[in-house]
Amino acid sequence: MPISTSRQGRNDATLTPSVTSMHNSPLTRENVYQLEQARRRAEEQLDAMRELQQVAQSLSAELNLERLLRKVLSSALQLMDASAGALLLHEPLTDELKFQVVEGSLQGLEGKRVKSGEGIAGWVFTHGEPRIVDDLREDPRLYHAFHRAAASRTHSLVAVPLIIMGKKIGALFVLDRSSGDAFGAGDLDVLNALAIQSAVAIENARLYRSLWEERNRILAVEEEVRKELAREVHDGPAQLLSALVMNVRFVQTLLGEGELDLARSELVSLEELSERTLKMVRELLFNQRPVILETQGLFPALEMYVNRLNETREVTASLEVMCEPVRLPGRADRTIFSIVQEAVGNAKKHAPGAAVRIRLERDGEQLCVRVIDTGPGFDVSRVQSTYDRRGSLGLLNMNERAQQIGATLRIESAAGRGTTVMLSVPVTSEARP
Repeated sequence: MPISTSRQGRNDATLTPSVTSMHNSPLTRENVYQLEQARRRAEEQLDAMRELQQVAQSLSAELNLERLLRKVLSSALQLMDASAGALLLHEPLTDELKFQVVEGSLQGLEGKRVKSGEGIAGWVFTHGEPRIVDDLREDPRLYHAFHRAAASRTHSLVAVPLIIMGKKIGALFVLDRSSGDAFGAGDLDVLNALAIQSAVAIENARLYRSLWEERNRILAVEEEVRKELAREVHDGPAQLLSALVMNVRFVQTLLGEGELDLARSELVSLEELSERTLKMVRELLFNQRPVILETQGLFPALEMYVNRLNETREVTASLEVMCEPVRLPGRADRTIFSIVQEAVGNAKKHAPGAAVRIRLERDGEQLCVRVIDTGPGFDVSRVQSTYDRRGSLGLLNMNERAQQIGATLRIESAAGRGTTVMLSVPVTSEARP
């Protein structure tokens, strides 16, 4: 599709007379007219650039993505003096362009999707090149729904890709000037400059949204951890400490009444209760962040973890190490340990007294960690499909933690067959024996 050579567009160089030729020829009425036209177009171009600078400042300050997209299209319509337009963003998962914002005669297209190479906007996006079309009715690439919505009333269109650092993220186009003039090369330059500024602003807004969502997710996880810790403290050390206080008061009463033998016996029981409380507090601290994980790595930490599980007798635990120990980067060690804890915690919660087996082995460049329990099992697909209504973040947390270290997580379970949590972690060149 050729770029328009209309003589009505902004800053069309073909209408600008040569200064030399005009100097060497008599000043005619035609020359005066041409000079006036050139001056008018230059002023229009300068005004457009001033407006573009103000628009760029406004866009860079907007971090709300929805408001930003509407600002971009509104600014494009104003700069181009256009009657309608649309902004489309690329969705990589489906390789489609979505009409995010539309104005004017295109209102019915908002939310619609087209294949990335379909229509004029798709062509501009795919090729990464701006284009002007003088008559849409004669262009065979026109998206059929767009054709029905606007082509019969549209004579001129200018479309530009949205690109940032070589990455194509969408397309922007506007239709028909209010004045009826066709778009020219100068319009293409102005809209392309706006597209460059807009792409940066859109990417910044996306990053801001991503950070905000991650912040909210972390806060939700922290709140869940705090609630879980509060429950554990309330059901464990808090209860034992209350018993300690009561026993101390009872011993004081016995001493006041001269019951020394009975007081000595109670002190023995008090010592045992204190040791249980201390052990439980240490268990809580270990589960939060074991020091051995930082100093010796994952394998020794899991060994100590299994020993502690067996001491508490909440589950019967075993550790099977089928490969040479490896030291992963600290973050990976902590993440794997947390996922194992989460999996064991689920077994303790839903299958008290079940046997839990933790198995580590190498599969090429992958470290495979399995947590296998003999509990009642569950329907994985059903649980995952209703996860947003369950008020729990366990499985979601395990998946997200695995993704953060480039690992893959799979869960196999069925009613009456127990549960297996399988984690595959890349052993990169950063890993050290």
